[in-house]
Amino acid sequence: MTATGSGVAWRRGVAAASAMADDPWPARLDRTVLVLRIQPSRGRRLGAPARLAGPLLLAAVAVLVHHLPRATRLLEYDRGAILGGQLWRLLTGHWTHASFDHLVLDVVAFAALGVAVAWRGAALFWRTVLAAAVAISAALLLLAPRWETYRGLSGIDSALFVALAAWLWLQGRGGRDRWLGAGALLLFVGKVCCEALTGSALFASETAGHQVVPLAHVTGALAGLAAAAWICAPALSARRTPRHHRGHRRRRPAAPRSPGG
Repeated sequence: MTATGSGVAWRRGVAAASAMADDPWPARLDRTVLVLRIQPSRGRRLGAPARLAGPLLLAAVAVLVHHLPRATRLLEYDRGAILGGQLWRLLTGHWTHASFDHLVLDVVAFAALGVAVAWRGAALFWRTVLAAAVAISAALLLLAPRWETYRGLSGIDSALFVALAAWLWLQGRGGRDRWLGAGALLLFVGKVCCEALTGSALFASETAGHQVVPLAHVTGALAGLAAAAWICAPALSARRTPRHHRGHRRRRPAAPRSPGG
């Protein structure tokens, strides 16, 4: 740009600043608000690859741990070790497995359900997983002292299934999603009742030295339901708010016009 061009641009900038300074304060504020409103919001939601990376990464961790026997023994839920101060086992024990078949069944279910839940929201996935991991281990520690060790993702799988079903029921799009979510919840209740009556799991096989623990499935389901309710609570409260109360603003009275002279 030449010196003449710089001078013209400088004079235009000064003129624009002077015009804005002469404007009354409400007019400048309205102009600023308009500019802010038309700016697109960015960074509020994670993209699909970032949201789906969590379930797949945790599934890969379970596969890796299973092929490292020393890591499995160090990370499994062990009641005596936990009471001795190794509190990390409360979280890591779910990523250890008793056999390859046990691993495949749990990891496939975890990856599929985890992707479906994370697609609805990364917060729903992480809150469900963390809440279920802590709640299941705490329930085993307090309510099932006879279980010295515990392995497997089946309890967290139950949490993800119930969280997905509850999300569809509470926040689904249209009646089909809500009916699907309600039906899935009823099916899970029937599964739990059947396991309680028969004393064995429907979709898990027992391994030598390891038995299925229905308490883990029930606790995980309750944790998933609580996580979904937590995530859906703002939308439900907004849905119940009457429409005439949403975004209501008082209109400023019009300034009286002076009579023409």
